[in-house]
Amino acid sequence: MQWNPDYQKCSGFSTNCSNILVNPSAATYNVQNETVDLSSHLTVFRNLTELRLEDTFVYGEFAEHIVTENIYSFRRYFDGMDTYLVSINVGDIAETVDMSTKVVDGSTQATVVALTGNVTEYSLDQEVDLSEIKLSPGQGVVVSWPYVIKQYL
Repeated sequence: MQWNPDYQKCSGFSTNCSNILVNPSAATYNVQNETVDLSSHLTVFRNLTELRLEDTFVYGEFAEHIVTENIYSFRRYFDGMDTYLVSINVGDIAETVDMSTKVVDGSTQATVVALTGNVTEYSLDQEVDLSEIKLSPGQGVVVSWPYVIKQYL
């Protein structure tokens, strides 16, 4: 990926363009533009890479949920840390699903912490109701909620 949209100056790689091939799409797809675009592939990649560093993803448990034939989801959880729910619509129709049934600690609300660039229903840091997660084809969302202490009777 090019650094900036300046095609005439080798898109930021060098001042000598004699031996550098620059992609014709450099004016649109470059680090400078994608850094400020919250729905760009670069931003999505950076957000997901940052999430992978969370203890919950590094050390936590994994629980898979096939919600419908179109919605695949999994939960990552670790005692004392936030819980994460990743949901992806792999089908070809939009669906609204009740993910609250997949939450074992009774949480009903979550915060959007990452999403694919094509999601328009949600935004980062938005609070969502787990009983109504809406995903169109090809969309994915990662939500989280604080750790809830387990109470044993």
